Amino acid sequence: MAFHAHELLWDLPEKLLAGLPGDNPMKESFKDENYLKKRKKEGRDIYSQCSRLGDILDAPMCVDYTNELLVQVKDVMPETFENLRKDYRRKRLYPLYIQAHHTHVSLLRAEEMTQEIVWNMQYLHQVLGVPYPRYKGLFPTEGSLSYARLEAVEAANIDYVVFPHLNEKKVSFSIEGEGDYIYRPFWLKGRRRSILALPRNFPISQEIWRPITRMKRDEVKSQGYILGEYPVFDSEYLTSIPESYPISGEEGTKIYKEVLCRELEKVPEGGLLLYIQDLELMDFGDIALEIIEKAWKEILETSKNKYRIHFVTPDAYIDGVLSNYGLEKLPVLHFDKISWAPEIRVVLRADGHYPPLGVSGVGPYDVKRTGIYERPHIFWENGKYYCGVFDNLLDMFGITVNVPADVGRLGETEYELNSESPDTRAVLYHRLMKRACNWGWRPTEGRQKRPCLLGYLLCSLLLQKLEEHPLAMVLMRRTGKMDHRLFVGLCETLEVFIENRVNYLKYGIEEYKREKGLDLSGVKTVFDSVEEWKNKAKDRAKALFELNQSGLPDISRFLILMQEYSQAVYMATDHIQRIWSMVPDGEYLVNRMYHYLYKLYPPLFPAMLERIDGMNESEAENYFRGVTVKALIR
Repeated sequence: MAFHAHELLWDLPEKLLAGLPGDNPMKESFKDENYLKKRKKEGRDIYSQCSRLGDILDAPMCVDYTNELLVQVKDVMPETFENLRKDYRRKRLYPLYIQAHHTHVSLLRAEEMTQEIVWNMQYLHQVLGVPYPRYKGLFPTEGSLSYARLEAVEAANIDYVVFPHLNEKKVSFSIEGEGDYIYRPFWLKGRRRSILALPRNFPISQEIWRPITRMKRDEVKSQGYILGEYPVFDSEYLTSIPESYPISGEEGTKIYKEVLCRELEKVPEGGLLLYIQDLELMDFGDIALEIIEKAWKEILETSKNKYRIHFVTPDAYIDGVLSNYGLEKLPVLHFDKISWAPEIRVVLRADGHYPPLGVSGVGPYDVKRTGIYERPHIFWENGKYYCGVFDNLLDMFGITVNVPADVGRLGETEYELNSESPDTRAVLYHRLMKRACNWGWRPTEGRQKRPCLLGYLLCSLLLQKLEEHPLAMVLMRRTGKMDHRLFVGLCETLEVFIENRVNYLKYGIEEYKREKGLDLSGVKTVFDSVEEWKNKAKDRAKALFELNQSGLPDISRFLILMQEYSQAVYMATDHIQRIWSMVPDGEYLVNRMYHYLYKLYPPLFPAMLERIDGMNESEAENYFRGVTVKALIR
């Protein structure tokens, strides 16, 4: 039983914005609600509930917590933090490691990923006082791994990873040797040594969503799972038979119990059933734990003579089962990239419609048409262009991961970054820019505002370094021009981040006016502002490209342009959020948005990234010659 838990540093943007000059338009922008404080107010403590489940089932709970989450739990829920400490020490909780800031492998360099894992280890053991496990295990952010980053996992001295399930309809892979890769582990062959992979059991982990979605249809529809209005589950695509709703908690438990029993029938003697899912489960974790508890209790009470079930830690499984089975018998997996998507429900992102796993040859739907088969990290790698520019800038300034960042002190100060050294701030701004949720989340939210704020501040910091240390220009390690495709990416991704959001908002507003007869003409001026800020961003991207093509003779000018680009994308997104707030019936608008995105197939990002990544310099020059720039905001 394994759980993954992370939260954004909810209050960080407000802290960072407070330091901006009073005339900066970013200063008075929309702020995120602090979900931890919200749940505390509601009396919900999913972290204690997880430990209680372990006590009820007499099962160790394997949990990974990001540093960001633990810092906030300590501040907002200090009693829960102390209980976590006790639960680890009494062996109710067993540690898994994860990237400290929920950063995504598609955006991280190898040394950054290693540092993220080590920072998480340090916080767990040095601050929370977690006992060391016998074998060090990693759950990578979003279940995402790439073979190219396996060296980073090796460098962190990881012994095993919790691996996404393998399915030939989902991703390309091959197996060397004979063996079961569904119910038994397999090896990943690194450069220096091999790493054990414990496979996630797909039905047990994913099917928890079916009863929740059917029990709580009106609550989950804000995430795009609108039962009854279009197919949501794989079964609905494949059979055209809609899932019924609402169902009772008893029926939900029965559905999940049947899933558990089917997998118990299939698993071989000594086989592994590994459940891993988000602990919060997008705010439905408490319901998930209730269903899991009731389903397992019924099985344990009624099927004692039918199954021999042992809830174990990875330590116990590796030593007690795999050692006897023969670790050398396990096969070796060859793969390029993988994540835990697609799953059993539709995914509607800001760029369109990604059908569930197995929905191929049904109407227009095919996994290869979505691009997710060839690009398993497509939900997050759209951020590689923006982050890539800053990769290059930090290289130029000679700022590496070797900074005196103390994870314990960061926790004590609750990420008061202004108290850190300039180089440490630069690394942390850059790292937080690479969070998975910045680039792949619900389309109603303006999460790319966060990396843009961090990019804006990072440009300010680098400009200050130039002013204070003019010789830095001489000492900088010049690496030549940046990749031309980075700047095409800065332009093209605006078609999803800004333009497509405008499109579905206009669609929803027109539908609202038609059905409700309400005049919303006041939003036009806000749409005009979105367009102006977007055009300013495109203009700055073009200027950045041209400066880069000339060999970056003026790094100060480059930093100013990148800062202005960041501000423009931030403000365009903020104005989109203002439009949402101007519509009296936000729920109606969310519903229309998802209907718009459902019709948008295939999704936009896969083909867009394919096009950008295939561009040579001449094609990039032609691209920017064709970019039309309207009047700019001053």
